[in-house]
Amino acid sequence: MRAIDGDTLELRTGEMVRLIGVDTLETKDPRKPVQYFGKEATAFTQRTVAGERVRPESDQQRHDQYGRTLASVYLDKGTGVNAETIRQGYGGVHPVPVQTPGAIPAVGAGGAGGGTGVVGSPMMWTVA
Repeated sequence: MRAIDGDTLELRTGEMVRLIGVDTLETKDPRKPVQYFGKEATAFTQRTVAGERVRPESDQQRHDQYGRTLASVYLDKGTGVNAETIRQGYGGVHPVPVQTPGAIPAVGAGGAGGGTGVVGSPMMWTVA
């Protein structure tokens, strides 16, 4: 498995999985230059999933407009990759309705990751 960018994984099966509710800085959009800290977000996601087994859980919308599976991704030890990416400040909230409680953390005025990562602007997320 590998991180394509900070919010997209390619599983060993070849399936592309977009972390639902997460938006990281771009590194692969052919219409845009690599965004500042985009490589760091990708590296964080790669470190998080390296050598781990993952369990993607789809929500009410199963695929995005590019055919990627939309999912909350969990490591075998229970860590939510989506939530951890935001908590650590490597991504912001991409507002979509999510039915999986706890998939995306509620982030208050301190911003994602309390300013510890690369995305430190205040964000809020409410699980439907």
